[in-house]
Amino acid sequence: LSASNATANFASSLSSSNSSSTSSPLYTTWLPFFAIAWAVGGSLSQNMFLGIHEISHNTAFRKPFYNDLLAISLNFPIAIPFAMVFKTYHQEHHRYLGWEGVDTDLPEHLEAYLLRSFPGKVFFLML
Repeated sequence: LSASNATANFASSLSSSNSSSTSSPLYTTWLPFFAIAWAVGGSLSQNMFLGIHEISHNTAFRKPFYNDLLAISLNFPIAIPFAMVFKTYHQEHHRYLGWEGVDTDLPEHLEAYLLRSFPGKVFFLML
């Protein structure tokens, strides 16, 4: 991930939120507004989360401080401050990869059981 890609995604998120006015002729009812907001906003949020994930590996800049600043700035449109907590948690995940009871990215037994079927996977994708 490059810093310019992350910055472009951030700018896209801000411009799309600014242009989503209900006074536009496209939004004569609320249904198209919510459908577009769900698709565009969800895609941009997911892209920013993936950017924060990559930046947590300190891949955008040589100095970790600048990576942290970029991750925090990408976190602004998401509105839930998680970038720095995620970085700590994610580094721990890589340190203890696959250790039962320590790696928190391993699914619990109930989670693995419920999400192993096709309907469970579709449900998980729609969350």
